[in-house]
This record gives sequence, C-alpha cells and structure tokens, in this order.
Amino acid sequence: MKKSILAGVLAMAFTAPSHAIPFIGTTTNFGTAPVAGGPCAPRLTLTLTPGAPTFATGTSSLGAFAPTFIECLVGAPPSPAAPDSQFSFAFDDGTLSGTYSSVLTGPIPGGIGFNASFIVTGGTGSFSRASGGFSALGTVIFGAPTVVTREIRGDIDLPEPTSLALLGLGLLGVMGSRRLARP
Repeated sequence: MKKSILAGVLAMAFTAPSHAIPFIGTTTNFGTAPVAGGPCAPRLTLTLTPGAPTFATGTSSLGAFAPTFIECLVGAPPSPAAPDSQFSFAFDDGTLSGTYSSVLTGPIPGGIGFNASFIVTGGTGSFSRASGGFSALGTVIFGAPTVVTREIRGDIDLPEPTSLALLGLGLLGVMGSRRLARP
C-alpha cells in the first residue's frame, strides 16, 4: 500500500503542471574570430562569453543575464550555427541552458542577418527543469571586434512551485510514516 502511495506521489510530481513565461530580450556580444577545434571539432568554434577577450551582455523580461554562446559553425564564416551549438544565460537566481541553431537571412550593410532557434533543455535554480523554446532575429557586423546582436522572443515553461512544494511534503509524509511503522 505504502509503495503504491509513493509511486502515485512521484508520478504526480514528474507530470507537475508548468506555466509558460514570456521571454523577451536582447543580447549583445563583441567577439573574436572562430577557432579550429574546441567543443565543435572538427568544425570551427565561436565562443562568446561575458569575460575577456570577448564581451556578452543580456537584458530580458526576466531580468539581466550574462549570456554564453558556444557556436558550432556549419562552414567557413559567415556561416550559420549548427544544431549542436550551446547557450547558457546566467541570471541572479539561476541559469537557463540549451541548444540552438541558425540560418543566414542575407547581407546587411557591413555584415549579415540571421534567424536563430533556441531549445531550452534545463537549467539551475529558478530554471531547474525548464523547457520550451524561443527565437532570435540577429545581425553580425564584421570588424574588430565583430558585433553580434539578437532580439529574443518566446516562452519558457517552468514547473509550478506549488507542485514542487507538494511533492516535498508528500515525500516527507511517506518517510515519516515509514519511520513510525518501524518497531
């Protein structure tokens, strides 16, 4: 009986309802040239981080964040990002992470435009068990440094905090009943 109660509580927790949160914002990166090797080997890797020698910043409807992009280029620059490119956005209360890819949309003065699709695969803190996706329209202006900007729009699904709290209470109750049942 107790095992079936525990199984029911766990099943409810892992199918806990989530709610979509609008995610609207911008990122700006100042980058260097892509390098051979790295996480994307044998393809070129373009790494954009908040620290030197590159610079990255982001603002959004969820607050300011420090974006990191590990872009696996499909070919020689200018090139779209392959689907195994990775991102992480570090907020004060957690990190949102996942994968992304892009397609080039055509030349613009001094650079090229692109459209990127992001898939959220999880995170830490407030973004633990996050899912969903968003898109970004962006530009790359070539120079020293190269400047990449993105306009982000989409939704992020987060488990409801009350569901997670109920899971915790349920597990405590099961553990307490087991302790009382011992001779």
